[in-house]
Amino acid sequence: GMQNDSSGWSLQGALPYMSDVTVDGTTLHFTNTANSFPSSESISEIRADGVLANAEYGDPGQVIVTTKSGTNHLHGSAFWYYQSSGFDAIPYTYPVTISKPKQIGNTFGVSAGGPVVIPHFYDGHNRSFFFGDFEGWRYPAQTTTTAIVPSTLMKQGDFSRYSSPDFPAGTSLVDPNTGASLGNQIPTTSISPIAASFLKTFYPDPNIGDPATYTDNGIANWQKNVDNSASSNQFDVRGDQYFGANQKFLLWGRFTWKNNPSYTFGGLNLPDKTTLKADRTLKIDTNWNITPNLINEGGYAFTRETNNTNIPFD
Repeated sequence: GMQNDSSGWSLQGALPYMSDVTVDGTTLHFTNTANSFPSSESISEIRADGVLANAEYGDPGQVIVTTKSGTNHLHGSAFWYYQSSGFDAIPYTYPVTISKPKQIGNTFGVSAGGPVVIPHFYDGHNRSFFFGDFEGWRYPAQTTTTAIVPSTLMKQGDFSRYSSPDFPAGTSLVDPNTGASLGNQIPTTSISPIAASFLKTFYPDPNIGDPATYTDNGIANWQKNVDNSASSNQFDVRGDQYFGANQKFLLWGRFTWKNNPSYTFGGLNLPDKTTLKADRTLKIDTNWNITPNLINEGGYAFTRETNNTNIPFD
């Protein structure tokens, strides 16, 4: 069987780095497999090989994916999958559940394949075929995050409602420069305006419990449903051309294009991070039936993945 691992996935007991995924013979080992994967509508076959896999594969665990080609008959499809947080349970692991995170997923697309036919000019039946698809994914989701933030009084230098096992009631603050006792209040003149501005700008006020009280017990006092949205646009195109009598020689190629932007929480009052993953895969292949018992295959593959993260600051 197959199982997930913190560093990847494992097939039939092999370590994660000993497993590979190939699409039409092109390895996705050095890319993000999910982003480089073709649309489900363009897949003809998926096979998982483990122990005693064929010698042509270099890893003990192997997932082999074969894509569709066009046929002598024109076929097409359209699809739409929908997901909603309305069917999800309310989180129960947080101190206070403020609201359920928003989550709506839509996956949609179209596909078409058949012979290449140009009326009154070219009839590609039994020789020339095409297949193409488009798949879009929209996921305007949220996720719940928690943090420990200073109380409203602490940000003003007032520690009168601060409690900690290492700071029992009656303990006074001490000026690190003079050693003088400050009681529970740091003088306004001793607070750096830069530090005060930093706390005000980047640290939100607590929204769990009393915002003016801080108990140093390691329990979060701030919670928020933050943006965890993602989307993608993808298309796959494939062309097949047969030459010679009885389809003796085949030349075919496939190109996959996918952009996958996502948005993640930047932390407290920091702006959200935007990540754009872009994947391109090209495969060109030939098959030559030299004799009934001898076949020659040659191919070229190119994969490229870019991953850019942007954190905007005003």
